[in-house]
Amino acid sequence: MLTERQLEIVFAVVYEYIKTGEPVGSRTISRKFLKSHSAATIRNEMSDLEEMGYFTQPHSSAGRLPTSQAYRVYVNSILHRPTVPPPEIDHWIRQVSSQLQSLDERLAEAARFLGRFTRCFSVAAVAAMDGLKLRKCDFIRLAADVLLVILVVENGAVRHSRLRIAPDLTPEQLDELCSVINHGAVGHSWNNVRDQLSDYLSHHLAEKWNELRPVFEHVDGMMIDESMTLSTGGMRELFAGNGEEQSEERRDRIEAISSLMDTKEDLEDFISDYSGSDGLHVTIGDENTRPDMQGCSVMMSTATAGGKKAMVGLVGPMRMNYASSIAVLEAVLNGLNHPRTGEEESLMESNEKEKKTEETAQAENIPVEGASDASQESGADENQKKIDELTAQYNQMREIAARAQADGINYRSWAEREFMRLKAFSSERAVLAMLPVLDNLELALGNAEADPASIREGVRMVKTQFADALKNLGVTELDPTGKPFSPLEHDAMGMVPVTDKAQDGMVCTVVRKGFSMSDKVIRPAMVMVGRYTEPQAEAPQKEEQ
Repeated sequence: MLTERQLEIVFAVVYEYIKTGEPVGSRTISRKFLKSHSAATIRNEMSDLEEMGYFTQPHSSAGRLPTSQAYRVYVNSILHRPTVPPPEIDHWIRQVSSQLQSLDERLAEAARFLGRFTRCFSVAAVAAMDGLKLRKCDFIRLAADVLLVILVVENGAVRHSRLRIAPDLTPEQLDELCSVINHGAVGHSWNNVRDQLSDYLSHHLAEKWNELRPVFEHVDGMMIDESMTLSTGGMRELFAGNGEEQSEERRDRIEAISSLMDTKEDLEDFISDYSGSDGLHVTIGDENTRPDMQGCSVMMSTATAGGKKAMVGLVGPMRMNYASSIAVLEAVLNGLNHPRTGEEESLMESNEKEKKTEETAQAENIPVEGASDASQESGADENQKKIDELTAQYNQMREIAARAQADGINYRSWAEREFMRLKAFSSERAVLAMLPVLDNLELALGNAEADPASIREGVRMVKTQFADALKNLGVTELDPTGKPFSPLEHDAMGMVPVTDKAQDGMVCTVVRKGFSMSDKVIRPAMVMVGRYTEPQAEAPQKEEQ
């Protein structure tokens, strides 16, 4: 166990080394920190501390450098005393909380801010404790075999993804699948309902379950893959450096952090390893179980609220400003995870003013108005307490309604932008399908002097290629010959007399073909329609006299 003087020396060496980056000698400690002790006395204590594993010495004539053990003593002392963040942090938290609604967005901005403020690599993550909860599921059919899946989850974030589907799936079947998912999953943890939904759908939609199963599994994958939302910051500051860290140390730290960025799974594993229980955890140097992190210090602050686990962390050198980083990290996470409302801000300001008034009155022996009537106001306080509780509930419900309205507006805006983007994508897809047809027509024109039979065969092949391109785009040719006339699918060019009653009102001749796309008629067929006419009896011929 360290003596009080040894503790003071450890604190002084760590503090001075963090500040200067140079080995710390006994004379510096005696002159700047422990002025009542001689340099020789401090030198002997530092020698003992080196044997105990708190210091290292580059060479015999140099000062001492702190080890992970010394940093641990220094950090523990910081964690056991109140931290005061810089004043600009509180202003930044209020600004971000007022501008960004969801916790995901606030923590993403926090990761970027922490990277700039501390000049360390920063991470932020939000994970649902029991899985994500679905707000809404929607399907948009982009083509006969392409489906856009849109999911709105509990934090207001919108996930979307495309997948290939069976072309013979009808809109009614997809609507029914979407309706079952919304009815059974909205408001519940996806992990708790996914198996029940799968069992219900496999029986309720048994006839088409083989075709619908990939759609449900795609939704399941989107919900599971997005169970943790990640954000990072500080990479630019990491590569730029601060001019004080040794280039070799910074290179090792860059390599260690770059290994975390290889895949999303690597970063998720790193955050899960260091988050642990709620609160702030600091892992220093060789305390890290990951070998590539043993030259770094990792801070991870975790808080749980509303079924979500929010995590904010920093990865920096061992010689980092622990006091400032710890204060900023705790303030940012607590402020963004539990933002104060406007009413709370006003109430806090009012309480501070009242407290100052009472302190001033007591200091000057001025009686505070109403102090003698405290017993009479006890009943009024109870009523006021009930009023405050009801007011808080009303404000909470109003805030929920405002957020729901904002989410709806954001979703509608996103859907409009996505529709325009997909519309442009569809046009591009159609153009790309037509370009080979144009290429072959140009080749045919270049060989116009060839044998007419060859030209006819080439034109026939181009026609076949064009028909295949339309088919790949989901376009189907309509052949209404012999079918009843329908004004939704056909344009009548005229009537032709028929003597068979069965042909009355039937399409007899196709003047121009019609086409449909995704069960929608995009060009009606021009047809001639049969009209029954009774055959006239032949007039009897007169016999020749």
